[in-house]
Amino acid sequence: PEVEYRSTSIELQPNDTLVWFTDGVTESLNPERQAFRRQGIKATLPAAPDATADDLAEAIWQRLEDHAPGRSLRDD
Repeated sequence: PEVEYRSTSIELQPNDTLVWFTDGVTESLNPERQAFRRQGIKATLPAAPDATADDLAEAIWQRLEDHAPGRSLRDD
């Protein structure tokens, strides 16, 4: 009951890309304990402007593995 939620509306344009992710991705730490953050996802997208959803997911996953090689992903 004490939790407040807010809503936001955005208007998508042709060729916009919408990416859903969990905090398990953005909070993934590399060996120096730096988080992947949303910037890690954003940095992947310009490299694949015409990619399919599967291609984008694979590209983000690869960048995440490069960020934190050999580390298991953990989430609460």
